[in-house]
Amino acid sequence: MLPFLQPSIFPNYMLNPLANYLKNPKASTDSDSKLSLALKENIAEEGKNFIFELPINSSFIFKDKLYLKGNKRKTRYECIELKTNRIYLFNQNAEVVLMKK
Repeated sequence: MLPFLQPSIFPNYMLNPLANYLKNPKASTDSDSKLSLALKENIAEEGKNFIFELPINSSFIFKDKLYLKGNKRKTRYECIELKTNRIYLFNQNAEVVLMKK
């Protein structure tokens, strides 16, 4: 695959993340956050935000449940589901709907 990593085939913003991924591929492309962002062209769906863009302690909705964003661990964010007070880990590229205060 490395011979195909050329600007004539892939956009420039995708070359570095793709080359790094191909050196040591993970089980899933979404586990490599830089490649995942490059594939999405650093743009979330309309009306949504990536969780890493949200400020700490902000509320958001993911799959019809309300969460509060917490601190970042190595690669994921600790978030509390407000209904049950359970802690869930979210990939930093998760697309969520920000709740307005």
